[in-house]
Amino acid sequence: MYFLLVKHIRSYFLFMKYLKYLLKILAFQKEKNEILHWVSIGRTTYQEISKIIGIKKCNIKFHMKYNE
Repeated sequence: MYFLLVKHIRSYFLFMKYLKYLLKILAFQKEKNEILHWVSIGRTTYQEISKIIGIKKCNIKFHMKYNE
């Protein structure tokens, strides 16, 4: 009985870790899409976009550099 409980707890924590990872990926994609949106409507400087979105310029540079 104890073994089954430990097994279920371990499965729960693995699931939560995976869910946390997926949420980070979704947040990353949302940020990237928002940057690309502002670039597409003519906002071209990193400083301008960083003020609008509220993130650091280095994050914008990263997304623009690795845009696929």
